[in-house]
Amino acid sequence: MEFPVASRNEGGPWGICSVNNIKFAFLPFPLPDHPHIVASMNQFALEIILFVFSVVGVLIGILGLPGNFVPVLAAFIAVLAGNGTDITWFWFIIFLLIAASGEVVEQITGVAGAKKSGSSRAGMWGAAIGGFAGGIAGTLLVPFFGSLIGVFLGCFILTFAFEYFFSRKSAEESRRAGFGAVIGKAAAIAYKFMAGFVLLILLAWRFWGGRG
Repeated sequence: MEFPVASRNEGGPWGICSVNNIKFAFLPFPLPDHPHIVASMNQFALEIILFVFSVVGVLIGILGLPGNFVPVLAAFIAVLAGNGTDITWFWFIIFLLIAASGEVVEQITGVAGAKKSGSSRAGMWGAAIGGFAGGIAGTLLVPFFGSLIGVFLGCFILTFAFEYFFSRKSAEESRRAGFGAVIGKAAAIAYKFMAGFVLLILLAWRFWGGRG
């Protein structure tokens, strides 16, 4: 059995593809023959894909996930598959440190908020589980804004419930722990979003900032 073989582009006002001597016009412009042009197009397509995934990664940070490491992964791929000048290992390390700082700040604000509000270990588990579950539920209802509301509501409700039922604290103590957890979560999200925004700006700058 012989498979159809497509010939190379023949140029002209339309891109021409020939399959078993049957010609098809498929693009309203000539296809590039020069390998450098093709390589540049492939690199640009890769950069677009990496940037889109990075934006999604930063946004899912609302759920408490380490989404800022998606731009780090994008930088890593760009180092390996890029031209070696736009993003280097130096920039990869910068990306990694910025993303890691978000996780460190999240842990510090979580512990600080819990201690200040008198939260127990059970309350901290409630804050983590409630923030994640509430974020998913809010995202399904109203993406982004619903995600934020869901994170804060879930964080407060489960912190209150875990303190009240598992740690046997009073309603007032549980309420105070819930508010403390929400404040800590808000501070962590604010910093992680700021760090993620910086990562996206750096990624776009290194990809396209130096091209005329």
